[in-house]
Amino acid sequence: MVNVPLLGVAATFLADTGDPVAPDSLGADLIEAAVPGVLRANVLTASTSLETGRATSSASLADVIVLPGQPAELSASFVRAQADVFDTQGSARYSGVSEIKDLMFGHQAVTISGRPNQRIDLPGVATLFINEQLTSSQGGVPTLTVNALRLVLLTGDQVLLASARSALDKQATLAVLSGRGGLSRPRALYVWSQPECRDFVTGGGWFEPRFEGGPPERVNFGFNAGFRTVDGALLGHVNFVDHNDGTHIKGVNVDTYFRLGDPQSLCRMFEGDAEMNGTPGFRYHVEVCDYGEPGRDDRFRIMVFAADGSEAYFADDSSSAKTCDPNEPRCGDLDGGNIQLHKNCDGQPATSSGAASALLPRI
Repeated sequence: MVNVPLLGVAATFLADTGDPVAPDSLGADLIEAAVPGVLRANVLTASTSLETGRATSSASLADVIVLPGQPAELSASFVRAQADVFDTQGSARYSGVSEIKDLMFGHQAVTISGRPNQRIDLPGVATLFINEQLTSSQGGVPTLTVNALRLVLLTGDQVLLASARSALDKQATLAVLSGRGGLSRPRALYVWSQPECRDFVTGGGWFEPRFEGGPPERVNFGFNAGFRTVDGALLGHVNFVDHNDGTHIKGVNVDTYFRLGDPQSLCRMFEGDAEMNGTPGFRYHVEVCDYGEPGRDDRFRIMVFAADGSEAYFADDSSSAKTCDPNEPRCGDLDGGNIQLHKNCDGQPATSSGAASALLPRI
């Protein structure tokens, strides 16, 4: 959320999922966003999911700068918040997480304590709240709000970066997220013979590609893909920024979605149409795995293909130097962020009688 009326900016929400009012999953994303004179950011992603006994919400963004050139200037290379509320045998349990990298405030580097509700004052200018976690049970509804960063100016104006709010109502069952940052084709690339999987996967994060010959610089990603409800439509988007060469990839839809055939059914593949550096006519292929919290073993892999089927881009967070746990055979090496599989369609082993095209590597 951005709310700085003294600078002529009313309350503005960026990459906001909206509010589901029944068991559901929602997502929102932007590859970049700007509020002139106030905020710039890339790869904004938000998701919220509601299951029986659990509400979870997350929001992330990258390369953010707030009030550039001003005394209260705030910047970070990656910001993420996650809020979970669980119903444990009739009692509420809360879990809040914030991730912040390369934080600068008032032109000074900030040391993050890791504890909730850290506060830093810039006398006469502003106050910064880090990993702000607020719980309530108004009306008997347990609620957790996690604001990764909340900047409050002396004037009362404020900017929230990565704000996630989850509420679990046993009767109405409501989960709410404000994921706020302050946005004729070759189809024979992969052939899968898998039962349809009607679940939902979301993620946002960053890593330094470690595959041989890969660029040394950080890449940021954000995505949501899958079926929000069992009888719903297949929806989703992907946003990806490579800081080595400036490549921007925008997956504008999701038209293919399957599980990958891993033993624990924790990996998903999805595809769709893409724009690369603003040029349409590409296809993307993404493979992801959710290996639990805090997400360091999660896998993210993206390939982009031109209209003739030739590979235009490739990045993977896997590392040959990392030994995967036997229960995580496709493990990655995520530097920050998280991938979450919601409402797993099938916890039983999944098998694939299909195979990837010989032209393309398997995950």
